[in-house]
Amino acid sequence: MGHLSEPETFGPNLAVCFLSGFYAVIIEFFLLPLKLNAERKMNEEMDMEDE
Repeated sequence: MGHLSEPETFGPNLAVCFLSGFYAVIIEFFLLPLKLNAERKMNEEMDMEDE
């Protein structure tokens, strides 16, 4: 936002901002099943220790 006197750079900078957020959402989408699987296995292990 420091370069508002140069409006031609605002569009590409905004695109980079949105793309980095988009990539973060895509990576989270792929890692979520791995996280859920790990949590499920940890819960199963904890249940086996209680018995």
